[in-house]
Amino acid sequence: MKDFNFKIPQNIEFGVGSLNKLPEILKNNNSEHVFLISDRGLESIGVVKKVLDIIETAGIQCTSYLDVLPNPTIDIVNEAASLYQQCGATSVVALGGGSLLM
Repeated sequence: MKDFNFKIPQNIEFGVGSLNKLPEILKNNNSEHVFLISDRGLESIGVVKKVLDIIETAGIQCTSYLDVLPNPTIDIVNEAASLYQQCGATSVVALGGGSLLM
């Protein structure tokens, strides 16, 4: 493997009510369409709905992909990537653990 280096600029919001800052963060980054990626477990306990409500109430369009599994297969990665490309999203919001950061 060849050596490489990369940098990812990031802001971390932490604390009570931080999730409510999401629309402001998206708008500050000129994001008018979000690709929300998560899994059915977080959907079943209401986390996905809560985030969708916050995004959509702010008037930001959102496309969701919720079929991520632990250790996602190439097919899942390709399916999510294809939907992202087709929907025209300008940002990604990932809810969950490491498998969502495929």
